[in-house]
Amino acid sequence: MPVGPIPLPPGRIEELVRLTNRVFRARGGDMGREYPLVFDPDRPEGMRVILEDDKIVSHVGVAVRDASLLGVPLRVASIGAVCTDPEYRGRGFAGALMEDATAFALQQKCQLMLISGDRPLYRRLGAVRPGRFTRIEVAVADLPPGYSLDRAGEADIPELIRLYQREPVRFLRHPDYWRRLLYAAMLMNSPADCWLVLDREDSMANLALQRTAGDHLPTVR
Repeated sequence: MPVGPIPLPPGRIEELVRLTNRVFRARGGDMGREYPLVFDPDRPEGMRVILEDDKIVSHVGVAVRDASLLGVPLRVASIGAVCTDPEYRGRGFAGALMEDATAFALQQKCQLMLISGDRPLYRRLGAVRPGRFTRIEVAVADLPPGYSLDRAGEADIPELIRLYQREPVRFLRHPDYWRRLLYAAMLMNSPADCWLVLDREDSMANLALQRTAGDHLPTVR
């Protein structure tokens, strides 16, 4: 008999990570390390699960974050790591969890839900595509004199925050979130690094770059 949807019970986050690794990381990887804002041990209420046979069989992650949209406060629910154990699929668990996640987001006073993925399940619940990505290709060229690129680390977090706060649309991230994101080193489900653009000694901008095939660092000049 299934139990749930319920928040993740105490002491079972490693079991949950193993389930998501089986579904999403069959070729290697660690969802817990790569997505620390979803698998946050301090916020088990954001990991919505269904149990059966005394094990976690389905999951929807809900990361609630505050944002600023042109100066207007906005609370956002980000949905990710939606999965069901292959042996328990076809029983409506993911749909039940998504409805539960929506109710939880409303309870947290969220005004926007961002979903990682494009499954028919999400469309049935009223989700829509927000737009599209713009692809820009530029020729390789040397940096202007005096400019350099440095990979950002934990010591650079205050500078990353300073630059990020200039963005008109942004999440409100405290330093601990930045530490987790730098450690995770992921962007759009691919290994990545954060870089600072320096004009001699002053930081001018920051950017995240996905690594090339084989997890090598991108070529920057």
